[in-house]
Amino acid sequence: MPNPVGRPPYPYTEELGQEISDRLMVGESMRHIALDKLMPSRITMLKWMRDNEDFRAKCASSRMIQAESANDVLSDIVDQVLEGTMAVDAARVAASVLQWKAAKLWPKKWGEKQVVENVGPGGGPVLSTNMTPDEFEARARKVASEV
Repeated sequence: MPNPVGRPPYPYTEELGQEISDRLMVGESMRHIALDKLMPSRITMLKWMRDNEDFRAKCASSRMIQAESANDVLSDIVDQVLEGTMAVDAARVAASVLQWKAAKLWPKKWGEKQVVENVGPGGGPVLSTNMTPDEFEARARKVASEV
């Protein structure tokens, strides 16, 4: 795929990779960075992510920091609502988007926590038994008949 009109091909450099990483850290998206005529196109950056382990790691780390900094932005939104410079409905939408984005960028920290518990009969412990194939088949028939 050719570069967008007027864009020279960009070889990956450490300096360019660091600038993109820094801009991601402070909240810019790759799409927004690519709008800057002095930066490579989005497709070029995505190819670098695919092909360059160092750049991929930088971007992943930057996005985690971006998710972390969402707290600061949320605090700013609260301040703006309290000062009367932002409508509550607008703040609600902005906060919801920031929370969603943080959960997607760093799901382990900011995503919904899921707890999976294995419990046995009556909420007790799971009982492990060794059954012969015939015992298992008889138990399966009994359970199936109760359903």
